[in-house]
Amino acid sequence: MKLKKHLFIPFLLLAFFQFTISFSQELKPASLFSDGMVLQRDIPVPVWGGTAKPNSKITVTFANQKQKTKADNNGKWMLKLDPLKASKIARDLVISGDSKVIISNILVGEVWICSGQSNMQFNVNNVPEIKSLIPFTKNIRTFQVKNIVSLEEQDEVTGTWKVTNPSSAVAFGFAYFLESIGDVPVGIILSSWGKFFSRSMDAKKHDRRITVF
Repeated sequence: MKLKKHLFIPFLLLAFFQFTISFSQELKPASLFSDGMVLQRDIPVPVWGGTAKPNSKITVTFANQKQKTKADNNGKWMLKLDPLKASKIARDLVISGDSKVIISNILVGEVWICSGQSNMQFNVNNVPEIKSLIPFTKNIRTFQVKNIVSLEEQDEVTGTWKVTNPSSAVAFGFAYFLESIGDVPVGIILSSWGKFFSRSMDAKKHDRRITVF
């Protein structure tokens, strides 16, 4: 009986380990790809993961395109869609492999990163002249990046796309005029942090000189 117990416990641990690996390698795009996003127009558009089963085949379908690739030995993958024209029509992007992921309500237009310190954080509600422009916006969307400290390079960001204007006065003002002049949807990736050092983007190199670390 004791022998059976000794054999059974390692078996459970092995099964749990295999389940954990399988779960962590399920087909999943990078976190930047979520419902309500905006894709950049007029250039080849990279789509990547995330995770997938190692060496598995992956197909991405969007706007009458179908592109294929294969995950590497670590389950990482990337492919590029052919250049897309700006579009205010919401469409779905479908990622297929061992499973299927559908990302819905996607527009195509201008995508910009707005990053900075407290000046970029300054809220649009505090600037009446800019706040007054809010009712005139149509297709501005925002991906708010969560601020995380790490001494290692990160290949993922935490956040989701929202069908809303950026809270930053600077970012919103920029997005408003970009949408108005170009007559295209605008996606803002907002990454701002008060008292932020630009050199901390390379924290591993400068960690000894940045007091916060």
